[in-house]
Amino acid sequence: MVLAFLFLIRRSINYPSHWQAFFQASHCKNWNIYIHQKENGNLGWFNRFKLPRHLVVPTKHGHISLVQASNQLLNRAFKQPNNTHFILLSESCLPLKSLQYILSYLNPSFSYFSDYEGYRDRCQSALTFLSQSQIRTASQWCILNRQAVYSILHHPEYLTYFQHVCAADEHIYATILHNHRSKQMIRYGWTTYCQWNVPPLFRGFLLDEDQEFCRPIHYVLLDQSFLISLQQHPQQLFMRKIHPNCMIQYDQHDSYPGDNADVWLNRQHNNPDDLAAAKKHCQDKNYGGFVWHQQTFYFRRQTAAELIEHRQPNPESTLILGGDFPK
Repeated sequence: MVLAFLFLIRRSINYPSHWQAFFQASHCKNWNIYIHQKENGNLGWFNRFKLPRHLVVPTKHGHISLVQASNQLLNRAFKQPNNTHFILLSESCLPLKSLQYILSYLNPSFSYFSDYEGYRDRCQSALTFLSQSQIRTASQWCILNRQAVYSILHHPEYLTYFQHVCAADEHIYATILHNHRSKQMIRYGWTTYCQWNVPPLFRGFLLDEDQEFCRPIHYVLLDQSFLISLQQHPQQLFMRKIHPNCMIQYDQHDSYPGDNADVWLNRQHNNPDDLAAAKKHCQDKNYGGFVWHQQTFYFRRQTAAELIEHRQPNPESTLILGGDFPK
């Protein structure tokens, strides 16, 4: 099995070094990467995987162009005959499992959708071509097997059917597979985790201030226990909507190696503005993270891995990492 990772991004990948470590941890070349980058820019190690600029589609939110861009990724990846699964990802996604676990979990005979529902009223314009019973709804962030991609690429007429439908990316692939003998080869479950419909504050994450109810959460703070609970769930392979300034919080630890590099007073670890400023400071100074204790941020020069390895229990403070998630 070889997995094709298809990144649909605007300009950057939020946690590139984490993704790079994820791929390089594999002892054999059982993955390929394809990136549709809307706004051209430097992606460092990932530059070699970008689609040529003439294949890039100028996408818009909720527009059919998102499907057209995804199709460019699928078409490019399908040309590699060894690719068995095609994993659609956004810039805000992160893996929850190792590459070896994902390879062992996926079955080449199946595609995987996080949800799978019937007709929605926003698809009314598609009724010129299809009946309500023929239309399906599913998350765009799915995992397709090779036979499913073949069906999708051989039915371009669905782009016409759904060209005036808002969020067509949540309908076309599921509808094609439903109507062309592939519906029996779909498994359902949240392989790409995303949380909806929660109060503004919830243990495990903090919402953006302008976040609306009934919309996906943009994570700016993740605590250790919440992240571990996701990693322990066998179906959840990835999660999305990780804010670029997201920090991971380690509760009930106080003793860390090294001296304080900087100290900021009167700061709150659950305030998005304070978190964003601290994250930028860590990146600018190359600090591994900081300890929050009695409304004070104590920045440390040690790497995130060193801070985690040498922590000792104390219930009165919190460690927050300033860089990527720990490897």
